[in-house]
Amino acid sequence: MPNLKKDQIEHQKWKDTCQGRIIYWLTGANRTDCLTLARIIRDKQASEHNLTANEMQLGITCSDVLGLGWGPSRLQDHMELLGVKGTQRVFERSVDTYRRLHPAAVKAYQDLDLALRAVCRTYGTEVKLFNNKVHVKTLQVAGTWVMTVRTPSGHSLIYESPRLVRNDAGKEDVMVSGWASGSSKTWGGKVLEDVVWDIFRALNEIGILRASEAPARRVQVLSPSEAETAWLPPAGLPEWAAGLPLEGLT
Repeated sequence: MPNLKKDQIEHQKWKDTCQGRIIYWLTGANRTDCLTLARIIRDKQASEHNLTANEMQLGITCSDVLGLGWGPSRLQDHMELLGVKGTQRVFERSVDTYRRLHPAAVKAYQDLDLALRAVCRTYGTEVKLFNNKVHVKTLQVAGTWVMTVRTPSGHSLIYESPRLVRNDAGKEDVMVSGWASGSSKTWGGKVLEDVVWDIFRALNEIGILRASEAPARRVQVLSPSEAETAWLPPAGLPEWAAGLPLEGLT
């Protein structure tokens, strides 16, 4: 696990916060206060005053990222990236607590997973999710079946050769192919993460295109490169991102 510098850790926390805002806006799920989550993970009798900084950070991070369907191992790796260590049991309890308190968030990434399976089971079909913000469908392009996930920005994420493959446990996995990576497994949470990243990339692109038209305010956003920044136009967010709560992140 890489050792991040203090400024890199703060930037990663920033990205987590941005990601969390997008997840709840996209899925319509409610976010439990991170203090409440931290107290329950540790001990129902804990108060704000006797929670450690690491326990508070665990609550904050869980509130931000577990809407993607992360399991205990993924959460543990991420927390260690932030310099927060804990036992496997702590991270298992964190995930269990989050899922119990956020049934709508759990349903969101499960619904996306079901949509992926549905369009792979019956080629040529389409499923709309999250109040029609996301469209998942399979279609044939130049004789090859592909799965597209249309994001709120209007972009389409392309997954080649989508199919259902039975694994050793007898369950069906959604498999896709890439030009460089070969075949790989995908699922609802993973695709949801792709959608979240696309939304911020789209905001970045829109901001840059409009920067020459009028003075803009500069804000950091979730993006593939830590060096990137985005420019949001003075008029605010584009119509497709209406209601996205970025207040306090400028």
